[in-house]
Amino acid sequence: MINQDLPNHKKSTSSMLLEVQIAFKQVTLKVIEKARQTNTPIIVWDNGKTVSLSADEAEKLQQ
Repeated sequence: MINQDLPNHKKSTSSMLLEVQIAFKQVTLKVIEKARQTNTPIIVWDNGKTVSLSADEAEKLQQ
């Protein structure tokens, strides 16, 4: 959770990293759900190449 109530509050690097990881996971799940709703692929960059994944394939990679 981002602490916006304390502008001078300093966070540890590990705390900020955890927030970023949580946010990334949340947006990833939203992308997967949108791809499923619209029946469109998810395009990702992997080893210097673009790869097209179905929502099901992307979801399996998250587990």
